[in-house]
Amino acid sequence: MNSWIRWMRSGAVIVLSVGGIVVLLIWLARGFHEKIQPGPTLVGTQPLGDAPTVAVEQVTVPFSEDAVGTVRAVHETELGAKIMARVLAVHFQAGQHVEKDQVLLELARGDLEARLSQARAAVEAARYNAHAASRSTSRRQLSGRFLRSTATLAGVSAVTTQRRARPPDPSRSTRSSAGWPGP
Repeated sequence: MNSWIRWMRSGAVIVLSVGGIVVLLIWLARGFHEKIQPGPTLVGTQPLGDAPTVAVEQVTVPFSEDAVGTVRAVHETELGAKIMARVLAVHFQAGQHVEKDQVLLELARGDLEARLSQARAAVEAARYNAHAASRSTSRRQLSGRFLRSTATLAGVSAVTTQRRARPPDPSRSTRSSAGWPGP
């Protein structure tokens, strides 16, 4: 009999708890308050006290929302120059489509022309140095040949002088008809 009483008590607690939750949900859904029936109502049929009555009109309000963020393009291209120069004019707008070989920027020519003249002067200086080096090389070659010729002449002169200073060797010497020692 004791178990039957325990079973009844726990069943009663469960039923009361579920009933309380259901009543609480109905109250939160404003189920116990007076409701306005759906459909059109006549203006001024329901008393509002001392407050004035105003007709309601349906108005379309544009939807706008403020947000903070960054916008990135789907396709983007970065422009860069191989040379440094001042930009004089820009011939396009951001987001504008451009065609192949279309002039986009105009650059200042003064700096570029100065660089071109410097490059031409450097080429001319290099040509002059190359010509001077070839002349110097040919002079050295001629000078070397002259020194070798001079040394050969000096050697021949020394041999001739030695032969004249030595008495002739009768076994080796033969006289030519001119009176000079033979070979």
